[in-house]
Amino acid sequence: MNYGLIVFLFAVLVTTAVVPEGVPPAEVWPDRDWPRADPAAHGFSRSGLAAAAEYALQHGGGSGCVIRSGWLLHEWGSPTERADIKSCTKGAVGATLLGLAVGDGLVALDDRARAHLPTLGVPPAENAATGWLDEITVRHLATMTAGFDDGRPG
Repeated sequence: MNYGLIVFLFAVLVTTAVVPEGVPPAEVWPDRDWPRADPAAHGFSRSGLAAAAEYALQHGGGSGCVIRSGWLLHEWGSPTERADIKSCTKGAVGATLLGLAVGDGLVALDDRARAHLPTLGVPPAENAATGWLDEITVRHLATMTAGFDDGRPG
């Protein structure tokens, strides 16, 4: 089962929902429990969320939730049941954080990556002399097309 794909799709769903006109989603900060909200008030389809959750459950998705602006819109499965998801959440969390940074104007996808991280790609020292490190963009890193060797013998 590709848990990473399921987690990524929900991260995209949560970060790209369109809020209907005239319905500003007030942000809240959760306490011990997440405050609940009507998905429709945040631009989500109740039936669409239910279908997505059902798909996740049928394909080994275990449990999860959709949260928007601090509001719990939908949840499924048991929050106490553990799942062996290895490191698939790194991509979803990274994509979500990148989306937030782009949305806040802190970074653009076509920015040169070394403008934000001057030491990118070094070590190993032989990378510094290639000149290609300066051409890598944030988009290359986000899509894993920067040209770095995956470390496997080839």
